Amino acid sequence: MVFTAERKIIAALIKAYKSGDKTAFKKLYELTIEQATYIASGILTKKEDIEDVVQDSYLAAIEKIDELRDETKFLSWFYQIVTNKSLNYLDKSRTILQKTSLNAQNILIHSLAEDQEILPAEVAEENELKV
Repeated sequence: MVFTAERKIIAALIKAYKSGDKTAFKKLYELTIEQATYIASGILTKKEDIEDVVQDSYLAAIEKIDELRDETKFLSWFYQIVTNKSLNYLDKSRTILQKTSLNAQNILIHSLAEDQEILPAEVAEENELKV
């Protein structure tokens, strides 16, 4: 749990950043990177993916920070960005994996069909019967 004093520090850093102090975001980064990485690692497993998602989350926060009306709510807002980006990345990765798997299956089916001199229509018909 984040203490009220910490929330006030974070709110002050965000106000400073909005006012043009670019070093304030560096301090904000230092205060939040560990928890942001922890959240992403609870959803993703590869270190590179976690680092990419966390970096994208910080970029998204910088782009949208002017939309944040209550600076004391930055942490929940930002950690929700990290969570959403992690889930989106996971979903995208699964979709790519499924498409890759389906393509590999199709290549294998056609390869087997050529080896056995089975016509593709027969392979398709056989696949429909299995479903």
